[in-house]
Amino acid sequence: MERRSSFTTPKKTLGVVIDLDQREKFFEQLKRFANAHDFDIHIGPTTPAGDTFNIYMSRKDVILIANNPFHPRGYDIAFYDKDPAIPVSEEVIDSLMSDLKRFISEVPNVTINEEK
Repeated sequence: MERRSSFTTPKKTLGVVIDLDQREKFFEQLKRFANAHDFDIHIGPTTPAGDTFNIYMSRKDVILIANNPFHPRGYDIAFYDKDPAIPVSEEVIDSLMSDLKRFISEVPNVTINEEK
């Protein structure tokens, strides 16, 4: 059975807070980031009310998972190795995180905090 990255500790995590009326702009920027870095991306609501979301991005070496289960405005974006047996370099993660921040910073009134 293949090991899943979701069972490992994230390499890095970003905390993001957005205005609810900027959610679509936030999702648009995530899609632009995914396209720029060859990630497949899925964004879907986690409840029928559509106020919380799961965001999953993956490519050959890295997985990003973002959720907002406790607050509709706040997202935790975690970076994982796709295969824990083949860890990605810190330089790759740092570069991706830096560029993700750049894309997200284009969302009006966004707050970004590096958590780990």
